[in-house]
Amino acid sequence: MKKLFYTILFSAILLMQQLEVNAQRFRAGISAGLVATDVYGSDIYDNDNDFFKAGFMFGGTVSTTLNKKLTLELELNYIQKGTQQPADANGNGFYKFSFNYLEFPFILNYRFHFNIGAKSVNGLYLHAGISIGRLISNKGEGDNFYSNNDADYLNKTDVSLLAGLGYNFSEHFNFCFRYSNSVIPVFKQNSASPIPFASTFNNGNNLVLHFILQFTFGAAKNEIPAKEEN
Repeated sequence: MKKLFYTILFSAILLMQQLEVNAQRFRAGISAGLVATDVYGSDIYDNDNDFFKAGFMFGGTVSTTLNKKLTLELELNYIQKGTQQPADANGNGFYKFSFNYLEFPFILNYRFHFNIGAKSVNGLYLHAGISIGRLISNKGEGDNFYSNNDADYLNKTDVSLLAGLGYNFSEHFNFCFRYSNSVIPVFKQNSASPIPFASTFNNGNNLVLHFILQFTFGAAKNEIPAKEEN
């Protein structure tokens, strides 16, 4: 998995360099936001996905316009994931796992517009992609086990599928809501996981709700104009 991570990173750098040579229309940006996270199947009470663990993310973006509707984007983010179970009515059962990743999302944005009466709405966009992450630190704490930073029972590589909806407030500012679901379990299947998991689909995978504000530098090129005629 480590070799795969660095191979994908190197390939992404080469891809962006080639696109820059051919297109010469890159825009860089910065982003920051809040995340609500969970590990599927980790709720020991009722197996619900409660997204109790809050965190934040920040990073940088590089994007290139493919046509008037499509934009290809590469991000580099630090993000906090994990899961948390509040204590029960008797003050027992609390635990919290924190997993901090360095991630490289590859995203395709699709801009669209529609009319509300005579008003044209052009700022919305859909996006989807894949994210490759590497665990850089972790911590576990709870009532039933000692606080520790042991990572032997964790998969160091995270691969997630993502999708979301965003809105461009201006040429430079946009906000997006994103959901991601990993396809590799956080806990190694052959290890003694601190949390017992039932044998169902997606168990042990990272689930994340993202709320992201992004600022993009430079002037937009070859994008949808402010208003389109039908």
